[in-house]
Amino acid sequence: MIAYATYCRIRSLRQEQKLKVGQIAQHLQVDKKTVRYWLQHDYHQPQRPGRGSKLDAHKPLLKSWLEIHL
Repeated sequence: MIAYATYCRIRSLRQEQKLKVGQIAQHLQVDKKTVRYWLQHDYHQPQRPGRGSKLDAHKPLLKSWLEIHL
């Protein structure tokens, strides 16, 4: 995954300066495949799966213990 700033730079170099894929790759020091990919796709943040805690099943018990002892 590249930074959003790099993605924007790839797009602007292509649209404003009309540079070729190889020229953009050389200018930003990234692979040509990376440049091609991001010219064809929109930028998206990686999605992390939402995970529960191992203690989720025991939260009511833990809360009751904390209320008693605090």
